[in-house]
Amino acid sequence: IDISNIYTSNFYDINVEDNKLMFINKVNLIGDDYFNYVIDASGYAYGQIIRKQLIPNFYSLGKVYDRNQYAPIAYNLSGFFPLDIGHVDISFVWVATYRDYNVNIGIPIDISNIIIWGDKVVINNYYIISTSTISGKISKRYLYTTGIDKNYDRKVIANVSISNIVGDDVIGYFSNFDDFNAGSNKHITVSLSDTILPNINTNYQLFTIHDKANVYQRLLKATFTGLTKVYNAVTDGQTTYTISGIIDGDIIDISNIYTSNFYDINVEDNKLMFIN
Repeated sequence: IDISNIYTSNFYDINVEDNKLMFINKVNLIGDDYFNYVIDASGYAYGQIIRKQLIPNFYSLGKVYDRNQYAPIAYNLSGFFPLDIGHVDISFVWVATYRDYNVNIGIPIDISNIIIWGDKVVINNYYIISTSTISGKISKRYLYTTGIDKNYDRKVIANVSISNIVGDDVIGYFSNFDDFNAGSNKHITVSLSDTILPNINTNYQLFTIHDKANVYQRLLKATFTGLTKVYNAVTDGQTTYTISGIIDGDIIDISNIYTSNFYDINVEDNKLMFIN
């Protein structure tokens, strides 16, 4: 003799609880001798409903290098029943941090403080692991350069200003004009140094390697010394000169077509002369 397997066992509601009341119904006897016995058609028992695990599937959104370990992430949530849609989620108080803030791929991201949020009755039916680890990417940050004008110095070395640098990062770079001659809007080629500051520079990239700036002509100063002459009824005179400001290696002089004239024809010591 036995009980038929058509009987039903139902908790009094769907929620998690220890030692929870169950209702038993449709209890029927079966077997060759069942007609000699009688049994209550219904009854009760106590059981347990335990929490179901929610599974957050986090994924990295990546970011551009910012010298910060904060990791932007998003998630999909699985493990809940359609009945609970809109009543259970995870709170946005989680903390997600890269283990290293430098540019790379596959950087571990540690996620903590993962907490279920929603209707109090519903969230009591679920549990969640409070930590997780995924991986993500930090991309290089663009640097923007602006050429700085300079005076002619017989060097191809150029200077540029750099923007979009994070915090106290110091950028090592090379920048050169195509040649050292004076000119307007001269082309500059810029590159980041891979030897001066390799750890920082690998976190950056140039938006463009091309820039422009002016190389202004260098001002020279000519100092003239008048030569004494005997009165000859004309203002014509003679001078000698020196030139300062010429850079070593340059060959430059004053044309011999310049003129030197006293301001009048008369005899005078320390007499003013005009150079043209």
